[in-house]
Amino acid sequence: MQIVQQARVLINRWPYVPQDFSAPYIVALRTEANEVLTAYGLTSASPTLSKIEAFMDWGARTFVHPGQQFHINNSTYNLSVLPSGVTWTQYNTTIGNTTRAQADQDERLSWNFDPIRIIDQAFGVLNTSTGVRDNTGTMTKLGAAQWQIKSLAVWRSYFCTFQHEAIGAYLASLGIRMMITQVEGDNPCVFYIPELKKWVHVSSTFNEMINLDGSPASPVEFVAATTTGQAGRLSSRRPTLRPSWDAGLYIPLSTNTSYLTFNVNGFVNYGSYPDCNSLGGAVKRNGRGIVLDTPARATTTTSNINQFIVQPSTVAFPDLGVGLTKFKRTGKAVSFDLLSSWPQHAYFQRRINGGSWVTVGAADTLIDGTGTVEYRSVDVAGFSGMTAIVTL
Repeated sequence: MQIVQQARVLINRWPYVPQDFSAPYIVALRTEANEVLTAYGLTSASPTLSKIEAFMDWGARTFVHPGQQFHINNSTYNLSVLPSGVTWTQYNTTIGNTTRAQADQDERLSWNFDPIRIIDQAFGVLNTSTGVRDNTGTMTKLGAAQWQIKSLAVWRSYFCTFQHEAIGAYLASLGIRMMITQVEGDNPCVFYIPELKKWVHVSSTFNEMINLDGSPASPVEFVAATTTGQAGRLSSRRPTLRPSWDAGLYIPLSTNTSYLTFNVNGFVNYGSYPDCNSLGGAVKRNGRGIVLDTPARATTTTSNINQFIVQPSTVAFPDLGVGLTKFKRTGKAVSFDLLSSWPQHAYFQRRINGGSWVTVGAADTLIDGTGTVEYRSVDVAGFSGMTAIVTL
């Protein structure tokens, strides 16, 4: 018997606590989430990475950041989000004002990162029974997935954390797990991609992921590259997908529009907030941050990351899926137990040689010569994470 892959299932004091996939608000978001997929030419069967890229771009275009470097004066990209006749110069003068932007942030901090209030403030209050929004939002819906600011007077801009709480809630409705994270001067996020078996860095603020040698990188990978003098292997990964109403790239790559140019030291620190169940303002993140141990951590003065709890990467960015343990061989039979780190686990399923998935218990027995056997953990909403694969 050979184990091809499995999740590392850990029991620790700082478990990953995600948004509740079965919560009425998350379920009700699914219709709007599918509109976004359609607008970007995707379906529910599209790769997880593509779905995340679409929402990263949609979040950047819709939940507009106040930073003027992302929409410089007289720029012509993403104009459809602005009220008719308004320019980015006018937006920057009004919304980019430090006092105004700080007031917007302070208001949302008082909501304790609640994505319900963050999203509803923009789009109107969502009736979770009917799926219909009222007209109290600061934006008007122009078409499927496309929104426009009603006026600069009522608009509230979105700093990084709140952009990512919003897109995280939408992607949760599609079964994709997220964590808010902390780097020097920014709160990006990470999403778990079962196909890649890792968390991938995402920033709607900069509208980018980070590549390592041309492929999407995890925080563990690019922090290691930064701290070993190999930051040159990192590059900005801009979205290739565009919404149906705008074929242009939003936030072109230039000075201060990539984290790699915004912070010339690169990713010298990276922390995660594993408690992500922020629906209704339930989460209080103070003191709940976990950080990778890096040379720069103890001396940083530009963020609160030096107050985080140092933990290994397996805790800060845990595997989410199925692990195998307690192996016992009796003749040609091998028995073992199944473990799950996939949140809200409901039951296990198995398939043999690419056949149909069938439900199994938390212990299983296989016979030599069976072939390739896969196991997955299914949650209460029917989604699953990283599979375990064995061959016999």
